[in-house]
Amino acid sequence: MRISETTDKRQKKKRSLEAAGGLSSVICRLSSRKGFTMIEMLISLSIFAVVTAFVTANFRAGRQSDELRQSTQLLATAIRRAQTMALTGQTVPYCQGGTNDMKVCPNGTNPECGGGTCVRDLPKGYGIHLTTVAATAAKAVLFADIDGDKAYDAGEEIRTDTVSPGVFVSVTNLDPVAANVLDVVFVPPQPKIWFNGSTASAVARVTLMHKTTGLTKTVSINQITGQINAD
Repeated sequence: MRISETTDKRQKKKRSLEAAGGLSSVICRLSSRKGFTMIEMLISLSIFAVVTAFVTANFRAGRQSDELRQSTQLLATAIRRAQTMALTGQTVPYCQGGTNDMKVCPNGTNPECGGGTCVRDLPKGYGIHLTTVAATAAKAVLFADIDGDKAYDAGEEIRTDTVSPGVFVSVTNLDPVAANVLDVVFVPPQPKIWFNGSTASAVARVTLMHKTTGLTKTVSINQITGQINAD
């Protein structure tokens, strides 16, 4: 009986030593690996580069698309401002007589009129002046049509807004157009809408383009309904 117990103890001890030896061998093999192989590192770097390029490209495209969308909204807002001023009958200070006759006197003072008088009255209309000329293709000029010619004249401007939050979006096409210009004029009290001094066109369209992507969006003005839409 004692001999059997002693034998069993020896066998258990032997198995324990063998197990410990196997574990030590595994640990030694694992510890012998000092890092990634060159191939593993190249694969990892390649995957990282592809993912980074994909994310960057999508971010850039999204930003450019958003710039174009914001530009159409800014332009539509500028046009609606002129429409609202005509609808509400807002007055504007302008000169009667003097060297600046029929021009806006922004500060409302007589000296601005060069011998004339600065008066505040309802102009014949309010409008937006747009052009495809590169130097000013990103501008929308809000003006008071003081002389009633349904067109923008120097000295009638009230404010100038940019049609883009950045420098990459500008007006590239106008319909109708005359000498690279589209003047949209709202004549109170309705207000009636004129495009370049005419009512022949039912709809006017302003096309904006992103210089980097070539993508375009359009703002339209419906002469009959007065609706201003940005696609």
